[in-house]
Amino acid sequence: MKASTLLLYLTLILVILVFTASYHGLSPISLNVVAGYSMYPELKPGCIIVGVATWISGFTVNDIVVYSRSLGDQVVHRVISIEDSIVVTKGDLNPNPDPPVEASLVKYKVVSHVPLYIWLPAATAILVTIWGRPWRRSSLHFIPPLLLLAFYTGIAYTGSELPPQPIELKIPVVELQGTFISNDFSTITISYNLGGFSIKAVEYSVLSHDVYQWTCTAVVNGSRVHISVPREAYYAMMESRVNRLQVSLALDLDKGHLNGSYIVHVTWPPPRVYLAGNTLFIENPTPLPIEANITVASIREGLTEMLHVVVNATSTYTLALEPGTYVVVRYSYMGEVYVWSNRV
Repeated sequence: MKASTLLLYLTLILVILVFTASYHGLSPISLNVVAGYSMYPELKPGCIIVGVATWISGFTVNDIVVYSRSLGDQVVHRVISIEDSIVVTKGDLNPNPDPPVEASLVKYKVVSHVPLYIWLPAATAILVTIWGRPWRRSSLHFIPPLLLLAFYTGIAYTGSELPPQPIELKIPVVELQGTFISNDFSTITISYNLGGFSIKAVEYSVLSHDVYQWTCTAVVNGSRVHISVPREAYYAMMESRVNRLQVSLALDLDKGHLNGSYIVHVTWPPPRVYLAGNTLFIENPTPLPIEANITVASIREGLTEMLHVVVNATSTYTLALEPGTYVVVRYSYMGEVYVWSNRV
């Protein structure tokens, strides 16, 4: 046997031993073949990566490493974080990081790689040199070239496949934009960001406060639901002095159902009584009517007039007065009696 042939045999045996030892983490230098696209485009399928044992070279963030969770199961990914003895890796083409591993499981740091189009022709030439001559004298001399051609074609086909394209799944999302109450307190509006959905109908809508519940009419207007508020709800809030309502909705969507429960805070200023010139104003910005007793006295003429008025919700009552008269207004609000007086 020629010395060159012996050297080729020894080289082949050494490569096989290094490959085998690499998969068991027993060699100071590793040789691995990339099988997937998780590190594409830096590492393409079919290329051979060369690694150095981490107990020799160490590793840090952004290094490409080889780690193994179980015997023979190796992953070649990039380090994205190291905390204490925990390492997190991620494939460059993968959308999410890998599960954390202990630093002791990271066996090799990748220092170089040989593309498929370089090492495969070289390996083919070596194999042809080793086995070609003896087989030429055999009637089966055509078998080694056919095996090499099949091997070459298979790996070349694997390495030439297009990388998988990441698929972004757009999941419809419904978000609450806000809750609003109309100026006259008659309607609560629930506004959504539908994000690919549409509301078909309202299955039920319920308002509740303390121990009270009211089933209400609800109307859909695009991405909004308008709910009618009964007057009894405001009486209950004034009685408890807690200006809060809970809205419970069940919506039929074109792609499913939505059940929602929302807290709506309802606030308003108290009634206001004042004079402007010769006119008495009683403003009621609340959602309920208030009753007021008005006494108008004219000392000069010796006349006294008493009036009982109802000021509707979110409205203003006015009364024209003569100059020099005295006026007294009595009304109840939130369970308390208020008295206001002045002279025109």
